This record gives sequence, C-alpha cells and structure tokens, in this order.
Amino acid sequence: MLALKSGRRDVARSFAERLCDFVAPGELLVPVPTTAARRRERGFDGCELMAATIAQRMGITVRAGLAQIAGDRQRGRGRDARLSARGRFAWRDAPLNGNTVTLLDDVVTTGATLEDCAAVLRAAGAVVEKAIVVARA
Repeated sequence: MLALKSGRRDVARSFAERLCDFVAPGELLVPVPTTAARRRERGFDGCELMAATIAQRMGITVRAGLAQIAGDRQRGRGRDARLSARGRFAWRDAPLNGNTVTLLDDVVTTGATLEDCAAVLRAAGAVVEKAIVVARA
C-alpha cells in the first residue's frame, strides 16, 4: 500500500488484477477520488487507475464522477476526526437514475469516507450495493 501511495502505477495495476475476483460482469464501478494535492504529487489517482484496469479486464463501466470538494486527506487524523468528516464529496456527472454502483477505495479505516461517498451517490439516484477495498487499516 505504501508503494501505491508513493506513486507506483504498477502496484495499482497489480491490486486491480486481484480485485477483479470481487467484481461481477455488468457492475458500475465508482472510484473514491484522492485529494487534488495527492493527484498532483503522484501524477495519477490510484483508485481511478485501479478502476480503469478492472474495467478493461472485466468489460465493466467506470463512472469517475465523485469529486472531493472540501476537507483534507484522512491520513493522520484520529478516529473522531475521521468520523465527523462529512460533506467532503460531490457528484459531478449525469444522474445515476437507479443504477446499482460499487464503490472502489484503496484503504478503509473507519468507513467514514465510504459512507460519505455512498450518501452522495444515493442523492444522485444510485443504489449503492457494496464497496471494494484493497486494505483495511
């Protein structure tokens, strides 16, 4: 995970290959976005790269319409700060109109980010059935 967070694209692709076992044909995958600062630092968004790799292999659709609109990264925050972080994401794509989606994230700690993203997706009309993550901290 540290290699991915340090900008290793090959690690993102390797994780994605392993995650394909958890994705069903026809799923709509929505990656949880990283902060703009991290994207600039690494040169890519790890979850978006994993989602694109999974989509290519599995023939599924990715909608990368989530955007982080407020707050900073969760890394280094305590449990209470993580859980109180709400309203950090927005949906910047066409309405989801009842589509069933699967969230994709690299690490889950408290689940606050996944819950925040799921709430935004539901408000955009999605049915959020599951989340796939690489690691649990």
